[in-house]
Amino acid sequence: MRAHPVVWALRVCWLSLPFTTGDVVGHSLDGRSTAVTVVVATLAWAGWATVLIATIVAHPVALTVLRILTPVAPLATVAALTVWAPDDLPTSGTVLGGIGLVAALVATAAALSGVVADEYVDAASYGAERRFALRVPTAFLLGPVPIFWLTLVGGCLVGPVLLAAQQWIGGVVLTVIGAAIAVPAVKAFHGLSRRWLVFVPAGVTLIDHIGLVDPVLFPARQISAFGPAVEATTATDLTQQALGLVLEISFD
Repeated sequence: MRAHPVVWALRVCWLSLPFTTGDVVGHSLDGRSTAVTVVVATLAWAGWATVLIATIVAHPVALTVLRILTPVAPLATVAALTVWAPDDLPTSGTVLGGIGLVAALVATAAALSGVVADEYVDAASYGAERRFALRVPTAFLLGPVPIFWLTLVGGCLVGPVLLAAQQWIGGVVLTVIGAAIAVPAVKAFHGLSRRWLVFVPAGVTLIDHIGLVDPVLFPARQISAFGPAVEATTATDLTQQALGLVLEISFD
């Protein structure tokens, strides 16, 4: 299956990061202890390689990886350019950092886009079916998602760096929290990647563990209309107040 241009933009931008953001991160580690340098370099390369594989192998699991790890790149770039930036950072480093920040933001926007979500969930389809990703409910975007993500990233990435810098209290607290929340947080994020609207020859299947106990098949022979919902519709609302176009299925 031919990849969408947005997917290619994600791949190209992510592939460029070692040559842009990587240079700035390298300058920011000058003068740091060996332990800090090793931990940061290990986490950076491991995260970059993991996301690179996820950009190549389209799959719902890869979508979860992209949604969790890609947003770390712009934050790390900003930190390398500000908080951790050495006083003698060369102009070339600043320019490369700016380019890297733009590339990281583009990669993040692409990874969180509906285009990538649709392509990655549909890559796991089989036979004569077509899968479309459901948008994340607004209530989740305004609360649980950013809180879980910040806690996960802070514990699993920032915690080890603080320990390497011998900031024992903060490092231990964050690392323990990150270890405790890692499994449930990843499962929750992956659950959001497994909410689909599936078109099959027999009809339309709605798979959404948030609004439904089990997947529901709407048989094609019973569907009389399928399209955008009108404003005054009396249909049952299963959107979980997600943003974007609302679709309505009418039955005979």
